[in-house]
Amino acid sequence: MQLGPAIMDLGELRPHEATTPKRVRKSAHMHVRWGAMRSRVVVDAIDHLVLDGHHRLAVARRLGLRCVPVLLVDPSSLRVERRGTHEPISHAEVVAYVLTHGVMPARSTKYDLSGLDVACEVALDRLRHPAGGSP
Repeated sequence: MQLGPAIMDLGELRPHEATTPKRVRKSAHMHVRWGAMRSRVVVDAIDHLVLDGHHRLAVARRLGLRCVPVLLVDPSSLRVERRGTHEPISHAEVVAYVLTHGVMPARSTKYDLSGLDVACEVALDRLRHPAGGSP
């Protein structure tokens, strides 16, 4: 269930998967060319665990941004599976893994985000020097 868009400080977000440096570099170039973030990072509204957008979050750090546009969701309403095997895994298991072991390998889970609207157009300058407020 989609709860709503927001702008969140990078320090409040907890990634659950690793990223690949090559993809971060390529994505950073695209964001600089656009001058904006055009997709929100999908975040668990309770634990602030990143469900989708790990590379966008890494790009934000690389570009020196202080915050990112996010879409807060209720993870209990989302189906999640182990990528490559299609075996189900619960969101609680993902959270427990992160708390115990740290981030999972890149692209190890897939949350079903169909029906969520993650589109946005937030200028990078606004994310470098946030003045408060919602998107």
